[in-house]
Amino acid sequence: MRKIVAVVGVMLAIVVLLTHATAKAQGPVYIGSDSCALCHGAKHESSQQTWHVRILRPASEETIAGDFTSTDADLTFTVDEVAYVVGGQFSERYLTEVEGELYVLPAQWNVASDEWVPYHPEDWLDRPYARYCAGCHTTGFDAESETWSEVGVQCEACHGPGSDHVALAGERAMIINPALLDFQAQTEVCGQCHSRGTDPEGVYEFPLDFQPGGALKLDDAFIAATDEEHFWPDGSSRAHHQEYLDWQKSPHAAGVSCIFCHVSHSHGETAHQTRWVGNHRCLICHEEKRDLETHVPYMQTQTAFCTDCHMPTLAEAATAEYNFDIHSHTFWDPDPVGTMRYGGQDAMPNACNLCHTDQTPEWAAQVLGLEVAPLTPIPTATPALPPTPAPTAIPVPTVAPSESPGLGEIPWTWLGAAVVIIAAVMAVILIQRRREEVTR
Repeated sequence: MRKIVAVVGVMLAIVVLLTHATAKAQGPVYIGSDSCALCHGAKHESSQQTWHVRILRPASEETIAGDFTSTDADLTFTVDEVAYVVGGQFSERYLTEVEGELYVLPAQWNVASDEWVPYHPEDWLDRPYARYCAGCHTTGFDAESETWSEVGVQCEACHGPGSDHVALAGERAMIINPALLDFQAQTEVCGQCHSRGTDPEGVYEFPLDFQPGGALKLDDAFIAATDEEHFWPDGSSRAHHQEYLDWQKSPHAAGVSCIFCHVSHSHGETAHQTRWVGNHRCLICHEEKRDLETHVPYMQTQTAFCTDCHMPTLAEAATAEYNFDIHSHTFWDPDPVGTMRYGGQDAMPNACNLCHTDQTPEWAAQVLGLEVAPLTPIPTATPALPPTPAPTAIPVPTVAPSESPGLGEIPWTWLGAAVVIIAAVMAVILIQRRREEVTR
């Protein structure tokens, strides 16, 4: 009898190995964050409170903040036309279906100012959502079918497809942990979406074939933009979702990754998912700057924040007229001399004059003790984005069902063989038992 049990165990092990080999041959697939929640409940629950997860959500009374009762001339559509809501921290944009495709409607709601402003009112029907935005607002985007596994930036957007990890009962080697990746690969997990540019073919405005921890590097899957519309003359960003491009130019690129300052699984200590508040975040490393009265003698140190000077708000997320709202991630020193060189605060803003609006760049340079040599204006022409191809018909993205690996993923030839083997073993067991009964 023990021999029979051993044979059964071996047969079952063979079935498991065949199943695993099949999954490995096919590659891991996306199975949805609900599968992650079974074992990682606390992380899953807290991550649901982040803007990453909520960056795209189905339209409802609870998810729409925009005032659709407004008589603002920029509001040219009704709430009934809205299928999905995009964003909400700085602004809300709205998706609608037109002839089987999803598009961003031609006005957005700016949260801080409670106002409608235009959003590509002239060409919005030339900008299908699946080609311009979907890759970074969804998880498991598939370019061939133009569908995705889940709306929002869910677990597998950063950890990779999780089917093998779940099938092997949480085997750690079968999932990507960004915290354990090498420095460059770790930052590329964030950089895949906090960048601007196109895929190498110039069709999609996000990387298509890049996966966290995969063999393909981000620079091979994405061509970063450098155009004048989205960058200031000194190369720093003037538009949103470009933090990674700023960081690459910063001194932090030598050894301070995104997740040193930012958390992933919760809303963090601030609206920007940071680990700490105030100057403590910077002074952890920059101890020599702790004496603010020495470091910034020209400021009221009790209200001086490191980010005011080294992370000024130079970029726009809400396309509003009331000021910028995205912090620079170059961490450069304030440069009023650069403002003078490039033609003034409107052409090249600096941190000093963002606050001291009643003063000049010359005043700021004098306060900082910067030498102002004879200046020659520098031309601001920069390369443009790769040409955008004509829009093509794209089916409406649908949320693919989240299915765990099952019988459908096992070749029927192997499955049939496994069933035959198990049936044969069970027959042997029954025969052996019958013989034992006869012997008795």
